[in-house]
Amino acid sequence: MTKSNQEAQAITSLSGLRIDAINITIEVPGLPLRTISVKPLSYHDWQMTALEVPDPKPPDKWVIKDGKKTKDGVDMQDSEYLAKRQAAHMERQYRRLLKAMLGVPGQFDELRDMPVEEQLKSLQESAFMGYTLPVLAKLSELSLEGFANVDVLADTFPAIP
Repeated sequence: MTKSNQEAQAITSLSGLRIDAINITIEVPGLPLRTISVKPLSYHDWQMTALEVPDPKPPDKWVIKDGKKTKDGVDMQDSEYLAKRQAAHMERQYRRLLKAMLGVPGQFDELRDMPVEEQLKSLQESAFMGYTLPVLAKLSELSLEGFANVDVLADTFPAIP
């Protein structure tokens, strides 16, 4: 990775770790450019949102041993289980998108008074994939995009030969 040409600013308070909103411009061939303001989720919010939607339990795997049906672990390749797991992943992503969209005051007000399940359904039914996927991709990218440089290594670390 290359270093940025920007001057580094010291983070000296919790507010320095927060980003209130970012603007994402979405370009879909043949459609007008669209811009959306979203609030990037904190690491904690990203992880806690994942916990809101539990993974499905994989089904038991059964084998016949000595003429008897015996449980032999779980079947992680069961097609129904894999479909439920994909559905759980998609719901997590929609929940993250919803939190990011509603994190900026004054937009998407039609969703604010609805219960979360209705908000999710409205978003799923009305959002064009060409707009939602780039926003989700940018939110994911932002969580992985930053990098840090170490200016001084502690003396306790041994030198690498």
